[in-house]
Amino acid sequence: MFSGLIALAGFTAFVALYARRIGLGGADTIFLLYGGIVLAIRVFGARLQDRLGSVRAGFMALSGIAGGMIVIASWGTVTGLYVGTVVYALGAALLYPAILLLALARASDQERASVVGTVSSFFDLSQGLGSLIVGVVVSAAGYRGGFAFGAGCALVAIVILRTATRRSRAPVSVPRPEPAL
Repeated sequence: MFSGLIALAGFTAFVALYARRIGLGGADTIFLLYGGIVLAIRVFGARLQDRLGSVRAGFMALSGIAGGMIVIASWGTVTGLYVGTVVYALGAALLYPAILLLALARASDQERASVVGTVSSFFDLSQGLGSLIVGVVVSAAGYRGGFAFGAGCALVAIVILRTATRRSRAPVSVPRPEPAL
């Protein structure tokens, strides 16, 4: 899923600069739109992950991220940035919970705390390294090339997720803990 997280890093690192390049005065409305969508899905759609399952949520997340990045990269307009941000945010809202649930799916009760810590650390690492990687692409191919690269990374993550989940016949779901009395 690291390759899917590279797209997140690329968006946050370069969307403000890209917004100015295409004629927006700043990226405040872009970040407000992105944050509002992510917050709404995480708060009001909290059970969405349970209904979808971690694998389906992962596919939907990565598809939304790739689709949003493709729109941003290919349209090259203010409208494209807004539309792409909406699609991207719909996917981004699902990604971290999906990754966490996938990682926890086969962890024993004793391993759960370590798994959560590892996923959180890996997320932070991906944001730092992802920004550097996308930065190299942006310096060679421009902002739109960086967003296209992010879309490609999300598409690679879809292939990896599909391959990994096809190999495994075991269901990928997190059992619900028994309620405390």
